[in-house]
Amino acid sequence: MERLLIELGKRYQTKEQSGGAELLYRRGKTEFHPTRIFVGGGESGRAIELGIDIRIPKGSEPPDSEPLLEALETRTMKRRGFERLSDETAPLENERGEKAGYARTLRYRRADCPEAKEAALHLRAILESLDLPIVVGSHEPDDVEARDPMPPPPQPKVSAAERLEPLRFRLDSNLFHDLSAIVDQNERTLTIVERRFLSSRQIGDVMRLAHVGKLGARRKDGAGELVAIDREGKEHVLATGSGSPEFFATAQRLAKGVRIPFTEL
Repeated sequence: MERLLIELGKRYQTKEQSGGAELLYRRGKTEFHPTRIFVGGGESGRAIELGIDIRIPKGSEPPDSEPLLEALETRTMKRRGFERLSDETAPLENERGEKAGYARTLRYRRADCPEAKEAALHLRAILESLDLPIVVGSHEPDDVEARDPMPPPPQPKVSAAERLEPLRFRLDSNLFHDLSAIVDQNERTLTIVERRFLSSRQIGDVMRLAHVGKLGARRKDGAGELVAIDREGKEHVLATGSGSPEFFATAQRLAKGVRIPFTEL
């Protein structure tokens, strides 16, 4: 899930649901809104399900939506590996209780999207290039073909002299053992690295600081835990150390160094 959000970019978030998460999206600096797209489902944890509405206004009948549906499935859904799960049509009424056309609700599923980069490409194409809901009489078949997003503009090259050095925050350190949080100031990422004697290893995944709402530390079973709380309120235990006063003091310095609020849990 973390990798998918990285590929999707800062206009996307997730809201945890049973068996997966709903994708949230915003255009510009507005609030995040539900998309009716659910990711992380299925046995593999890589299934994607989504819902799309076709509005059929008064004066038209459900069969009038067939050309748009055929174009949607041929040019977008099947091409991107999605299969139709359901197709339901319900009548609509206006505020006076009068008939106001129909809503045709379709659900699609891709059972296994193997790579986060590919999944992000398909999701962005559907959300960012289609004008949803589809409306009979207003949309043409060409309007329901999802187009891949433009690649991001090239990043300006930064010389070696301009790149900032990584910041190291030693949570625990002695001759035989070192537990450190490494902050890449250029990419704004946080990595936990542990050294035992002469061998070093990375603990857990790289955490993007943009997805962290708070950093915290707590005592547990005689040890100390460094915890990241994402913007949805979910906790991620980044490291487990000695729980010494220096451990907690370093956790606070880390939060201050990356300008993220700190809390004792």
